[in-house]
Amino acid sequence: MRYIRQYNKQAVPLKWKYSDPTRRIQCNSIWFNGLVKASRDDQTIVRVTPDSAGWKKYVGFAAYRLDAGDVVHVYDADRESCIVVLTGTVSVEVGDEHWQSIGSRDSVFEDAAPYAVYVPPKLAAIVRADRDAEIGVASAPASGKYPPRLIEPSQMKRSTRGKHANTRYVM
Repeated sequence: MRYIRQYNKQAVPLKWKYSDPTRRIQCNSIWFNGLVKASRDDQTIVRVTPDSAGWKKYVGFAAYRLDAGDVVHVYDADRESCIVVLTGTVSVEVGDEHWQSIGSRDSVFEDAAPYAVYVPPKLAAIVRADRDAEIGVASAPASGKYPPRLIEPSQMKRSTRGKHANTRYVM
């Protein structure tokens, strides 16, 4: 039996949120061992796949740093992706769709929502930096019911999480 100690309290048995053990993130996963470290120099800042995280079929995430003119290819046959323009400006091609010069933020801390592009499974996306940029790419299992589309900042809903010093805004 594993135990967890809450702040200023006695240790209590650890209660899992899910009874199915395959849905649990184990303490020996990459998150708890600190094996996910950002790269300061490479184009790939960080990349976490379901296999590398040990959760097999759930979400994945990657972040890329692009200099002006750099290109990143995004493709997954069984997973949908969402390309989020964190900073800078990029152009994105997905199938027959082309979006030019999307993104306007110079920092992720600006009080503005980002641009994003939805990429269904089995379609490749080509992201080209128009100026220095950083993008995030989230992926999840999908059947591919929806077409590719641009998600503009005005379409995003902002919600507040946490209170006081822990307040943060999620798009």
